[in-house]
Formats: sequence, C-alpha cells, structure tokens
Amino acid sequence: FYSLIKKVSVGKILDTYSLGLIVVHFTTSLATFFSREYFGEYTDGRFAMQVPVDMVSVEMITDKMRQHIEVFGGERLIQVMPLFILELIWSFIMVVILICYHGRKTFEGELFLVYLASYGFGHFWIEWLRVDGIRLLETQIKVTQIVSAFVCVLSIVMLIYSWSQSDKARQKRTREREARKYSKRRKNSLYIK
Repeated sequence: FYSLIKKVSVGKILDTYSLGLIVVHFTTSLATFFSREYFGEYTDGRFAMQVPVDMVSVEMITDKMRQHIEVFGGERLIQVMPLFILELIWSFIMVVILICYHGRKTFEGELFLVYLASYGFGHFWIEWLRVDGIRLLETQIKVTQIVSAFVCVLSIVMLIYSWSQSDKARQKRTREREARKYSKRRKNSLYIK
C-alpha cells in the first residue's frame, strides 16, 4: 500500500528491505545461540557445542548423540554441531553478495530476488543438517527444505525471465505505462473542467 500511496516502485522498496532482512536474519541466528535450539547431529569437531540433555526434547536426541553423552559437574550433556554458526557465516556471505551485486542490478526488485535465491539456497542446506523439524510423509526431507528450495528456484526463474527481457522491450513497456497514466490524467482533467 505504501508504494501505491507514495508512488514508489515495489521493487525499489523490496530491494531496500533485502539488506534489512539479512540483519534480522543475522540477529536471530545469534539469538539461537543463547536458546541452544538450532543444532545438528553429534560432532567432536572444533566448534562443537554442548547442550544439557534436560534442555532438549527426547525426540531430538539421536542414537549417535546418546552414545556420546558426557557428564560434567553432575549434568548430562550432548555434544552437537552448532548450526547457528553456519547461519551467521551464510548471513555474512549474503551481505557480501548483495553489496557486491548492488551496483550491477538492472531492474528494481532484482536485489530482493537475489536475496531470496541466496537465502533459499543456504537455508536448504543448513536445514539438511538439522536434527529436528517437520518431515514430509516419513521421509528425511523436511518441509522447510521444500519451501526453501521452492523460493530459491522461483527466484532464479524470475531473475532469468527478467534478464531475458531486453532493455528495449522494458523501455517500451515503461513508455506505454507512462502514456496510459498521462492519458488517464488528461481525461480526469477534462472532466474536472
């Protein structure tokens, strides 16, 4: 509605929002560190995170995690892969992509579509590593992966379609749109007199 009232391109507004959305995504990734709710399978890697078993629902604890439960200070802990680190790294990569791409954009809304494609791509793979989530009909595929893949593919298709439109065709449509607006304004001004 704002774009209609202020007569600003929706694509321009979405391009502006795209960097803000990454900042929000970055912040929520940090919040998942404190809540310890976003983690993957057991790992003994350098960036492993230990989570008290009491803080995790029983369904989230896999057999591999059960085999490696540690006791520290009388508290049982599972050692898992902290996916929030991957989210933070991917958010940073998306910021770099959008900042570098900003000067190359050819149409309004392109930056937002690049954001959606990159977010969908990264989120699909990070969700693959997550141990919990709503799965699709007794498969290993999570619903969030399907949504992420759909958003990514749809954004890429829209980008390819928009790029395939020649500049002349785009300029012609813009001229026709402006001519319709002008004739409509002219008609309205004739009725007012």
